[in-house]
Amino acid sequence: MPFFERELSASETNMMYQSAEYLASHGNRNRSGNRSVINNVSIRTTNATNTWWRRDPMAYQATVNISNTLVSRLNQNTQKDIYSTLVLIRNVKNITQPYSHGPGNQPPRSYVERQTLHINQERTARYGDAFVQIIYYLDTPKYTNTGRNANNANRGTLILRNGRNTINLVPKKGRAVYFTPDDTLHHVAPPSGNERRIVNRLMIIMMLYKKPSGGKNVSKQRRNYPPGTPRVLEALVGHNRAPSVPSANNRKVASNLANRMGGFRL
Repeated sequence: MPFFERELSASETNMMYQSAEYLASHGNRNRSGNRSVINNVSIRTTNATNTWWRRDPMAYQATVNISNTLVSRLNQNTQKDIYSTLVLIRNVKNITQPYSHGPGNQPPRSYVERQTLHINQERTARYGDAFVQIIYYLDTPKYTNTGRNANNANRGTLILRNGRNTINLVPKKGRAVYFTPDDTLHHVAPPSGNERRIVNRLMIIMMLYKKPSGGKNVSKQRRNYPPGTPRVLEALVGHNRAPSVPSANNRKVASNLANRMGGFRL
């Protein structure tokens, strides 16, 4: 299962949004002790029995609804391998605004910059070995100043590459993508064109773990690729036009790009 995508029904989409909304508004308390709406929620099935979402019946049911809906798209053998799960509710208010420093003394990076071409590796004795990653879009990315859906080119297209297979997925409400995180290159393409309005992103990231295999704990993103590879990948799937390419040679250039990516090894 390198990767595949699914679209949920209208009733499932509404249920997923309502469940995530409840969890996001009940997931923590502010300093005064009152509940507050938060942007991000993290839920693990390995959480203790007194964890807030286990003590709140509605939060528990919302967690079950989200997990069961997304996991149900997997075959039975894969479902049987699940040892633990992680559900992340993410609300990125501006996908291009720098908000977090990079490693060392690197300047702040935006969500798009942090999600450049990479694979995810996670293996721990407590959670297990990550073997399936799911990204589900709770809503279509929107321009924050108008509330309208962003143009496709400005939504932060998700590009996946495994071997010689490549897809680009435009974020859309109710759309889910499944992939193997440790050998599938994934990349969020920056907005293209001249438009640079503020675009948000509301989604669920779910990681499935199988029984721990032992060995040293690992939890990191790997980016072992030659300089310029992300732009090559974007050109390969047609997200951005490759610069200085005569139209008569487009087919030859696309073939060369495919060969370069096909020969890429982590």
